[in-house]
Amino acid sequence: MPAFFSVLLEGYQAVQGDFVGRLVCLAASLWLLIWVAEPLLDAVLAIGARFNLPQSILGAVVASAATSAPELGTTLFSLLLSKPDPAGTVSVTVANVGIGSVIGSAVFNLAMIVGAIGVRGKVVPLEKEVVWRDGVVYGASVLLLLVLMLIGGDTLGRQAGIVLLLGYAAYAVWLVIDALRGRVRAPEGGGSPTSMTFPAALLRLLGCIVAIGLACHVLVEGVSGLSHDVAARIGVEQASVSSILSLVVVAAVTSLPDLFTSLAAMRRGDGSLAVGNAVGSNTFDLLVCLGLPYAVLGTHPLAAETLWMTRYLLGTAVVFLMLMLWDARVTVSKGWVLLASYGGFLVLASWLILHSHQ
Repeated sequence: MPAFFSVLLEGYQAVQGDFVGRLVCLAASLWLLIWVAEPLLDAVLAIGARFNLPQSILGAVVASAATSAPELGTTLFSLLLSKPDPAGTVSVTVANVGIGSVIGSAVFNLAMIVGAIGVRGKVVPLEKEVVWRDGVVYGASVLLLLVLMLIGGDTLGRQAGIVLLLGYAAYAVWLVIDALRGRVRAPEGGGSPTSMTFPAALLRLLGCIVAIGLACHVLVEGVSGLSHDVAARIGVEQASVSSILSLVVVAAVTSLPDLFTSLAAMRRGDGSLAVGNAVGSNTFDLLVCLGLPYAVLGTHPLAAETLWMTRYLLGTAVVFLMLMLWDARVTVSKGWVLLASYGGFLVLASWLILHSHQ
């Protein structure tokens, strides 16, 4: 058995040494992250229902944790694999793959998903909690992250990670209080939404965690290798290429589960759930998917592109809140404004990579 794994490892290393092979590995890891999203969500909802958690907590906390697992895994592995060189310097190229995917995913969720909901042609009214609670908390989360980045200079450290986790803990307490005030009841009998037994849910959860860990490991190595190849060919900094790949490509693909979930909610006529899923997932990504890895693994460097894109993310959050606070509806015109903001994000990403030189 060890010989078998040794052969697999040698084959993987050989494939990762080739440009086309890296593309194949990157595509395979992204496909695995998309495929594993649904069984993972079924498993965590079944486990949550087993303990009679209120529906609001199942949706805002448990489901968000499931759909955000790729972002959490990518951030964790990007920090684990960013080993210091002989001089003790940690690689910015590898360390920023995770945080880049989280920032880019947040822009994609808010601009592309909510924008796509708007341009479908139907006015979508939102519940006030989606805007005044979830939307405002999300905007505050982006501002908190940006402030922590500016305080840390060109790094993000353990103290910042702890502050982010405390921010999500406060939000979770707020959700619990709202659930108790609204007398939200757990599903009667504690039944699983997927009719899955508790032991089967645990086994599926374990299998999904292993699959996500493998995919994220391959993903981080693939982005690092591809960024080296692209940087050498076009004469720009490798860290910049890695950051842009993470901010745009990896972020968009890891956001597909959120996109499918929101579109499915729209087909059922639940616009608040569709928008709330996108906003709630962003809050979890920023506070937990960044907070937990940095709180555990400590200080790592930030690329200049990451800081610029976090500023842009704050801008999209402000635009979203300005559009929704005075009129809690998603309309066609608002949808086009949000889609245009994602276009601006792509333009900024292109400008940053073209103006970085080795």
